[in-house]
Amino acid sequence: MSANPKESIETPDTKTDSLENILEQFIASANRLVIRMEESDKAFKDGIRADTQKFKDGIRTDTQKFKDEIRDDTRNSKDEIRDDTRKFKEEIMDDTGEFKAEMKAVKKDEIRDDTRKFKEELMDDIGELKAEMKAFKKDEIRDDTRKFKEEVISDIREPKAEMKAFKKDEIRDDAKKFGDDIRSDTRKMIREMNRKWAEVSDKMGTMDEDVVAPNMPTIIRKYFGDSDLSFFGIRIRKRKKEDRGTPGAFDVIAVSKKNFYVVEVKSEPSPEDVDTFVGILSELGEYFPESKGKRVVPVFYSLYINGDLLKHLTRNRIYAMGLGEETMDLLNFEAVSELGRSILRVETEED
Repeated sequence: MSANPKESIETPDTKTDSLENILEQFIASANRLVIRMEESDKAFKDGIRADTQKFKDGIRTDTQKFKDEIRDDTRNSKDEIRDDTRKFKEEIMDDTGEFKAEMKAVKKDEIRDDTRKFKEELMDDIGELKAEMKAFKKDEIRDDTRKFKEEVISDIREPKAEMKAFKKDEIRDDAKKFGDDIRSDTRKMIREMNRKWAEVSDKMGTMDEDVVAPNMPTIIRKYFGDSDLSFFGIRIRKRKKEDRGTPGAFDVIAVSKKNFYVVEVKSEPSPEDVDTFVGILSELGEYFPESKGKRVVPVFYSLYINGDLLKHLTRNRIYAMGLGEETMDLLNFEAVSELGRSILRVETEED
């Protein structure tokens, strides 16, 4: 018997069906592979995100612990200095009291003995004088006796006054010198602690919140007379009015009734940083419309500001804030004031 040709010959339709089946299988396999890859990628990303968060939490915990230790050490040092100073003052007061008592006792005993001896000698002399002067008139004897008493009293008072003045001057000089030494050493210690704290904040990148922000209200009151601030903030980010571009970054902003304070913080400052700050100040009204009509007081802070940079800031009428004799201070306030108006006024735009 001959074979059926329809069973042994592949037609175009059967080939198409076969290709479609293969293609469907391939697509299904590809889809499964993509799903597995997405699941694997998501698990990897979740793991990375968890490790990153854990690392950040660890850094944040260590940083806070370090800050707490620094604050505790600083507080303990101040307490120890205060206790030592108080104890030393008490010892000085005790020693001074003992010295005064000794001097008083010695002085009284010596004066008492000298007075007694003097009285005895005086009585002897008076007795002899009476015997010799019986022939003289009573008035002459009275005048001579009065003059003699006045001379004796004067001779006694002068040494007493000299001893009293000498003792007071010597004790006063010693106490003044000691007080000056204590104040000088205390100022040096406070300045050194502030310098170390500022250096730690500089390395940790927290100068604006740890150093500048705590000192700004004091500087504002001292130099500009503003004790009532309506706003005080750090790390302000704000866009220009009607501009949705990159926002400007402002380290410290303080606002009073009349003044608008802008502080720029740099750990390693350069003249270019000052020029950039000047440009920001010229556009300040676009970032802060509420500054219009107020005096803008620009302040540039860095822990160490060299002489050339200080001159550059002064020429641009910008206050330089850095480490002074004991704490943070304005380093060129008088120099900027001599240039005239050291502040910028933002012109009010027409409606």
